[in-house]
Amino acid sequence: MTTHYSERPSQVVVWTATSSSTQLERASSPSCTILDVPKTPAGLQELWLININAYVTETSLQLLRFRSKGVEIDSYSHPETRTDGQPLLSTLGEDGDSDSAPELMMARGEDRKDLSDRIPSSSARSLRIASWNVRTLYEAGKCVQAAREMQRYRLDILGVSETHWIQSGQKKLRAGELVLFSGKEEGIHEEGVAIILSKRGRRTLRDWEAHGSRLLLASFSSSNRGININILQLYAPKNAASEEEKEEFYDQLQRITEKLPRKDVNIIMGDAKAKVGSDNISYEEVMGKQGLGVMNDNGERFADFCSLNDLVIGGTIFPHKDIHKATWVSPDGGTENQIDHICISRKFRRSLQDVRVFRGADIGSDHHLVIATFQLKLKRHSRNPTTKRLKFQVNLLQGSNITDFGITLKNRFQPLEHLDEDMETYWSQVKDSFISTCKEVLGEKDYKHKDWISQESLNRLSERREKKAAVNNSRTRNEKEAAQREYSDAAKEVKRSIKNDKEAFTNELAERAEKAAQGGHMRTLYETTKVLAGKRKNTEMPVKDAEGNTIFSQELQMTRWVEHFESLLNRPPPIEPPEILPARNDLDINCEPPTLEEIENAVSLVNSNKAAGPDYIPPEALKADSKAFDSIDRDTLWKLLRHYGIPPKIVTLIQKMYDGTSCKNLHEGRLTDSFEIKTGVRKGCLLSPFLFILAVDWLMKESTSGSRNGIQWTLWTQLDDLDFADDIALVSHNHSQMQDKTSTVNQLSGSIGLRIHPGKSKMLKIKTEDTQAIKVGGKPL
Repeated sequence: MTTHYSERPSQVVVWTATSSSTQLERASSPSCTILDVPKTPAGLQELWLININAYVTETSLQLLRFRSKGVEIDSYSHPETRTDGQPLLSTLGEDGDSDSAPELMMARGEDRKDLSDRIPSSSARSLRIASWNVRTLYEAGKCVQAAREMQRYRLDILGVSETHWIQSGQKKLRAGELVLFSGKEEGIHEEGVAIILSKRGRRTLRDWEAHGSRLLLASFSSSNRGININILQLYAPKNAASEEEKEEFYDQLQRITEKLPRKDVNIIMGDAKAKVGSDNISYEEVMGKQGLGVMNDNGERFADFCSLNDLVIGGTIFPHKDIHKATWVSPDGGTENQIDHICISRKFRRSLQDVRVFRGADIGSDHHLVIATFQLKLKRHSRNPTTKRLKFQVNLLQGSNITDFGITLKNRFQPLEHLDEDMETYWSQVKDSFISTCKEVLGEKDYKHKDWISQESLNRLSERREKKAAVNNSRTRNEKEAAQREYSDAAKEVKRSIKNDKEAFTNELAERAEKAAQGGHMRTLYETTKVLAGKRKNTEMPVKDAEGNTIFSQELQMTRWVEHFESLLNRPPPIEPPEILPARNDLDINCEPPTLEEIENAVSLVNSNKAAGPDYIPPEALKADSKAFDSIDRDTLWKLLRHYGIPPKIVTLIQKMYDGTSCKNLHEGRLTDSFEIKTGVRKGCLLSPFLFILAVDWLMKESTSGSRNGIQWTLWTQLDDLDFADDIALVSHNHSQMQDKTSTVNQLSGSIGLRIHPGKSKMLKIKTEDTQAIKVGGKPL
């Protein structure tokens, strides 16, 4: 008896002998096709292409039993049947690529093109991870192309080498993928690595670390409790690089790898620039005999590294034709090498189902896409209910729309005029009227972004992919050279078309900015300018606790946000609060309820284009109906109001308004628990600037009274400071006076809950050679 194993049961080729008829008993309604074989091997009658998870085939000479987990075959050893111990799957190749054996492509009613367009189906049990050297993502449209190919091949995680991006961070693509990238801090755009996550991969991301321009580590939650999946994407130096550069790279790679828990599934992949070859002598535990070519210096280094860290090189294990092993092709198409690899911990070797090249993927690179299929599951995270924030198209509140909005709102208000309800119920009715009117007249804001790449460019991308398929399917050298020329021309057309799209998009933005400037729409001008300057960032960094450890649970993350803002917005009371005496006489202020005109005037002063509160009513809708701030001690503030003669009734009203103030934080679409704010003034409130200026006015008067540390302004007056909200400029003639004044301001600031931030304060010297620094709390500015 001979046993064969196939790691992928979705498609199997069954060989049957000639001496008896074949009867197929279908266990789960398989889809079967008898393949005609032009050159029939001795003793071979039929080939069966079967898409099934379990089936039984019987002949007089052999009995084959197939099971769902990696196909297990028990067969009688016959001279004309396969007895080489290789998976039967390798005789056909794999569905989804244009590179299957020509003599086996002539299935009944099918040709080469039919099979070349098929994409492998994604099993619910399988995890599909790929690595690809794309040559650059720092080119217009390359991210879109990578995302499209990722979707075509149903990839969960795609590792990218040679991005040419600088710095590190995260970027969310419009299609929903998340890009983690790491590159040089500054300088020319070269090297760089990235990992692109599908929506499924995003939900299981635990943490990630950037390690320069050649290494990036990401950790994911698996379905097995206590076991994570760690993926290290690399971009190694070339074989011709200096010894120092190679040693530095592998030293860093080793330092990162040895910190990975051995209990986890550790996957290291990328462009290793390493030819490991097919001779696995001395490396039997590291690689199989299915590699390509002959081992080079980088290959030996890489194999030694894998041996040291108990890793298995996946591309050398599974038998495929050479065209499904070569990951890099020279520009002339004459040289092919296997230098991109996907490795896995030896402990989890049996979880690796297959590793092979898919030449049909196209991004204009000389490297092919390498896909590994794992018998692993990413952890399924239940989707928590999210809080949808209503945002309306307030930009439509112009011209006749304002009139329509007012009429509609008035009609909704009329039934409320005679309601005899409590204040909360009445406010709820008013709020619902505003929301309903906003929905009816303005409509909700559409968050869909229009891609700047035109349909013409997308069509050219499809044409380039077809040209690449023609190169892959060329049978003779002349055919390949001709197909390669056509592919190069198609690639140039793609670049030209995408460049034109980018220019058209930029011109459109420039025209929008110009119209906004002419019409006085400064917010539109500001947002458009940010897009033109490339300064719109969509970054999402891991949430960490107070000790710097990453928090993975969403519930714990939300709790951490509450802790953070409670600490940030609630300062401890001053140790020695100042003695502030009330004024002898109150100011002559009208303490009667505000008139309608005063309310309308207050509403008109509310800033536009600000986020709505929990009621979702935008400031513009109210109008259409015609951090230092965070830390000031409130007890001191009430004393200051009395000190300046504000009537007790007004002070009491303000105190009541601030009692019980609470906030919530929006994290990944969910609102945290509310937390109380006990210090500072309310942001966005019309009264807040007045309250804060009151505190600053008292602070500066107390700091500068009785001293002459300012500059002479007129014959009888001196200038001590220039104030704008919480930004204060102190002026003095010399260093000694400035240091005394700064120390006094700092000391009094602390007594009312404020503080000077040394890291954000600057010093300007004019016509002086004094180089001494001004210090705040012992720290130089």
